[in-house]
Amino acid sequence: MEYTIGTQALSTRDIVYRSLKHQILLLELPPGTGISEKEISLKFNVSRTPVREAFVRLAQEGLLAVYPQRGTVVSLIDSELVEEARFMREHLERAVIREACSTFQARNLIDLKANLDKQKLCIEDQDYKEMFMLDEEFPSIM
Repeated sequence: MEYTIGTQALSTRDIVYRSLKHQILLLELPPGTGISEKEISLKFNVSRTPVREAFVRLAQEGLLAVYPQRGTVVSLIDSELVEEARFMREHLERAVIREACSTFQARNLIDLKANLDKQKLCIEDQDYKEMFMLDEEFPSIM
C-alpha cells in the first residue's frame, strides 16, 4: 500500500516509521516505553511486516532497543550522544551561517529573528514540542 504526500509516494512502512519516529522525538513515546509489533500493527491497521521493517530502521538509528524474546522499548537518551550532536550541530550551523551571510536577504533575517523570538517564548512557556518544531524549521528559513 502506498500513500502520497505532495509528489512523494510513501509506503505503509514509511508511514509507520515516520509516525513512530515523530512520536519518539516529541517524547510522546518516552524513553523506556515498551512497544510491540502487534500493538502497532493494530494501531495502524496494517500487517506486522511494515511494522517490523519500521522497527528495524528505528533500531538502526538507535531510537529503539530490540531485545529478542523479551520485547522492544524506546531507547534511553544517551547524554554523551546528545552532547556530541549538540556540539556538531552548533559548529555546522555556525559554518552554514557564515557562508549564507554572503548572499543573505533582509527578508530572511526578519524571518530568522521571528523564529528565534518564538523559540524564546517557547522556552519561557516550557512548550518544548513547539520549540522543537521551530528549531527544526530554522535551517529552512535560510
